[in-house]
Amino acid sequence: MSIFVQTYYVDAAGGNDANSGLSWALRKKTIGNARRAAIASGLPSRILVYAKGGETWYPRNRSFADDNAHVVSTVPMLIEAIEGRVRTGPYDDLVWSKTAGYTNVYQANRTATVRVMNPSVADAAHGGHELEYTWITGADLAAKLATLDATEGAWATDGGVVYTHCHGHEPATNRNVRVVIQSLSLSWNCNQDLFVRGFDFYGGTQGNIYIRGGSTNRVVFDDCLFRFAGNTNTYESGTVGPDAAQVLGCGLFAAYNSRFDLAAKDGANFHAEGAVIPAALLVGCKGYRNGLAPSVSNNGFTAHDGVKAISIGCDWTGSRGTNSVHVGAGTQVWSVADQAGSSAGDLPTGGTNTNAGFAAHDGAEIWLDSCCDVGAQMGVFANNGGKAYLRNHRGSGQIGGDVLRY
Repeated sequence: MSIFVQTYYVDAAGGNDANSGLSWALRKKTIGNARRAAIASGLPSRILVYAKGGETWYPRNRSFADDNAHVVSTVPMLIEAIEGRVRTGPYDDLVWSKTAGYTNVYQANRTATVRVMNPSVADAAHGGHELEYTWITGADLAAKLATLDATEGAWATDGGVVYTHCHGHEPATNRNVRVVIQSLSLSWNCNQDLFVRGFDFYGGTQGNIYIRGGSTNRVVFDDCLFRFAGNTNTYESGTVGPDAAQVLGCGLFAAYNSRFDLAAKDGANFHAEGAVIPAALLVGCKGYRNGLAPSVSNNGFTAHDGVKAISIGCDWTGSRGTNSVHVGAGTQVWSVADQAGSSAGDLPTGGTNTNAGFAAHDGAEIWLDSCCDVGAQMGVFANNGGKAYLRNHRGSGQIGGDVLRY
């Protein structure tokens, strides 16, 4: 990685964007402002973001994408949470009030709502992530609000106002309702190095992270979380949506001990951008429950277009399709001690994927070394010129197609 020659400090509570940011006493308030100052300086920069009390929310106006712009940086950056975790994304602090005429409905002014989550309650039945509110659809607002009033843990919108019925019938606050809007989260669109540690990204209509525009740079995430990318309401109308990590043009993308969960489509997705084919390294990562109906062929981890990738000790489970699947001539993936499976498949939503763990299609090659398929009807399969090579493989799923043991 690059050598960083100056440091910017950010503190959402005590900072001021009029400050230089170059000392703790002169810290900035927003990540985006520090990022722009680093670019303007022309110097490789480190940005330290304070997380008071163990975790701190940095909403949209204090986030990476406070200007909803793709970052075209001319300098490498290291961005790190200190004293805890930074939770950020395209959501705002809203003013909530009780909706007249209803027992359990609260409202706030908010356009472009795409997903709503409850950061104060863990979904114990599904991996312990934050509970997501269920979207109430329909053209008749009164009918929607009547349904919402009777439906705990749901939301509705009329386009300019968002309405919620909170879990436990609690009053709505910014503690138990986060409204994700149609906006960017982190888009790195350049050939500069980027290192990020200790961040939780929520939402983003082009993915929690969108990496493109590079060719020889290195993009690294350590101990990060990516959740709720894409649009619940767009997806229910059948429109293609984004992945947690959409990686196109860069030299190397690496993630360590990071999670790619609950995206509208895939978890970690790698493609070429023109003639640029990224390499990928994933260590100790997880991808869980990716894919919203009626989307099909959703994966925890997927590589295409000749990408070369290594996945070590990762857990790809619960997505709506094959959980670790790789496609295309020249694509090569080596998985060591990974597990994949525990999916419902996408047959109920019109797809062709059964509950499957690992797969190679259309000329791709995968090597599975000491891996395990879990809860999978099809443990490993390869077709249409794809090949899978197994060593010390475990699991009870079926093995099919062009699969060899080595």
